[in-house]
Amino acid sequence: MPISEPPRKHGFGDASLNTWHAKLSDMEVSESLRLRRVNSRRSDSRTRLARHLRNLTVSRACTSGLTDQPKVEGSHRIRH
Repeated sequence: MPISEPPRKHGFGDASLNTWHAKLSDMEVSESLRLRRVNSRRSDSRTRLARHLRNLTVSRACTSGLTDQPKVEGSHRIRH
C-alpha cells in the first residue's frame, strides 16, 4: 500500500500529508502531547472569549433596542 493511500481514504491529500510530516516528524511523543495540550487550552480560551463577546453583543443589542423603538400602547387588534 503506498503511503498516500490512507490519507486519501480519510479525505486529505498529499500536500497536507507533506505539511504534517514536515511539521511533526522530528517531534518526540512527549512534545506532541504538550503541543496538543497547548492547542486545546488555546481553543478553550478562544471559545470562552467568543461566548463572552457574543453575550456582550446580545446584551448591548437588547438594551439599545429598548430605548430606540417607540412604545406602542393599547391593543393591536383591528376593530370593525
